[in-house]
Amino acid sequence: TENAIAPGADFSVIGGGYLNFISESASNAVIVGGQQNLIDSNAWGSVVGGLVNQVGKRSPASVVGGGVNNKVFDDVTAAVVEGGERNRIRAFSSYAVIGGGVANVMSNTSESAVIGGGSSNVMADNARSAVIAGGTLNRIGADSYHAVVSGGIQNMALSENSVVPGGFGNTAAGGASFAAGLLATAAHDGSFVWSDARGTPFSSITNLEFAISASNG
Repeated sequence: TENAIAPGADFSVIGGGYLNFISESASNAVIVGGQQNLIDSNAWGSVVGGLVNQVGKRSPASVVGGGVNNKVFDDVTAAVVEGGERNRIRAFSSYAVIGGGVANVMSNTSESAVIGGGSSNVMADNARSAVIAGGTLNRIGADSYHAVVSGGIQNMALSENSVVPGGFGNTAAGGASFAAGLLATAAHDGSFVWSDARGTPFSSITNLEFAISASNG
């Protein structure tokens, strides 16, 4: 099988597969199977299977459940990539989760944040406890604690406690703001903006505003 466990990786196990490797001092680590999976040094994590998955250095209790080319980077505690392809949890995003999907990225220091799935979704730096449930090309901005994008396409939540429930091209930029529909922008703190399907951009103009664009009232 040509699997290998380096010296000092005490009590570590590789259950099967091919060309899997557990690095030095990665004690109590487990690779169940698959091919070319890696648990790096001082990371007592787990790779369940799949192909070319990795748990980085000093990332204790982190897990890659399977899939292809998924990675938990260095210095991440108890993070999980459940599967999918080319998903990334970057440094110091401890307790973060990527449920699956393709090419989703959890950036640095986004502790306890979640990307449920979808594709090409991005959690920017320090977006602690924020959630992207799914969809495509959605983004939560830097320092946007507790922000939520539930799904849709090309939506952004860019401030603390901001919410986009779905739709297309919506932006919740103000603190505790809400944007929904099509091309709605909640640009101000506490604003609520909804725009209908005409495809005309519609934005808030002041804080604490309730703004609706609906062609038929």
